[in-house]
Amino acid sequence: MENLVSNQAKYSQDETNAILIGATPLIKKYARYYAWYYYGFGVEYEDLFQDGILAVLSLMESRERENLDHGIRTCLRGMIRDASERTLRQGCAERSNTPPESDDGSASLEESVPDKSAEEDTRRVEIMHDIKRCLDERNYEIAVMLLEERSLAEIGRALGITKQAVANRVKKIRTILEHMKR
Repeated sequence: MENLVSNQAKYSQDETNAILIGATPLIKKYARYYAWYYYGFGVEYEDLFQDGILAVLSLMESRERENLDHGIRTCLRGMIRDASERTLRQGCAERSNTPPESDDGSASLEESVPDKSAEEDTRRVEIMHDIKRCLDERNYEIAVMLLEERSLAEIGRALGITKQAVANRVKKIRTILEHMKR
């Protein structure tokens, strides 16, 4: 019990606020990145930002004052990534729950048919993870934008490169993905 009290008294309220304000840009950066990475899979920026705040508070409890900055810089990204993957798994599990029962206690024929959207979402997640493993970060970014049906010109403007450079990268992406299929 004394250990718990000493951890709570480790930082004053002002020190805690200052640490959280200092860590906010990093939390926003990682929350934004993973919200984009899992775009369309139910992982929301606001949720990841809150998980980032909780991660910093957790690090404050488990680390000494002199190691806290290093802990935030080295551990925060992984903690937010884990939170996003946990949210992703929970979202897939919620969509694939057992069918509801009818009034007499038995499931109807329509309700007992598996939900194809949950299976498709799960398959889409698996495909995106496979693609992510095969491509570097920049090419993966382009692949996601292509899946969002953005034009080469739009992708180029978003990334600050020419349409021709995007076309060359798309060609490279296709080659890599063709090898992945084999």
